[in-house]
Amino acid sequence: MKDKSLKLIPGVGKKTQEILSKHNILKISDVLKVSLQELRSILGYNRGEMIYEYSRGIDNRKISSKSKTHSISNEGTYSLPLEDEDVIFQEFSKLLIKTHKRLVKNSSYTKTLSIKIRYEDRKIITRSKSFNKNTQDLELLEKTMKEILEEIDFEKKIKLLGINLSNLSKNKKQQLSFESVEKIGKIKIINQLQEKINKI
Repeated sequence: MKDKSLKLIPGVGKKTQEILSKHNILKISDVLKVSLQELRSILGYNRGEMIYEYSRGIDNRKISSKSKTHSISNEGTYSLPLEDEDVIFQEFSKLLIKTHKRLVKNSSYTKTLSIKIRYEDRKIITRSKSFNKNTQDLELLEKTMKEILEEIDFEKKIKLLGINLSNLSKNKKQQLSFESVEKIGKIKIINQLQEKINKI
């Protein structure tokens, strides 16, 4: 989909394509590399925002109430590139809190957390982790986000950060804490050993 023509984006006609092509934006993948502010400056405030959202699967037009939200995300773009690791973590935390509020407001639970980073050279990386059960636990989400970020080497300056919560569900399944799972595992091992001892 990312390498498809811009024509697939609602609202993109010949004139819009011509304008975007002058800025070397030729495919949907090129639009994904451009910030909201940049698109607004190229196409105007409203059209730029519309193309930005449509290219990312965001459509705020009225639709059937039966429609299902598959993911919730927030992005932050920075005119002054980020390079301090502590600041990057803080900005990610802000984005996560905003995204979590939308998750709760939507009465949804997530099973996958993803992060997105676009560097100053426009290179984009994404990383994600999934949970065993649906969750709405902010502490768990923040812990998982930090685990993902700790595996990333922040050598280059960053222009965009993004948080995405996907595999959404309206159903909450009972979750066991890590300590509970660990305790259950130990009990099972002890019971198995006891059974073997009894057979001797």
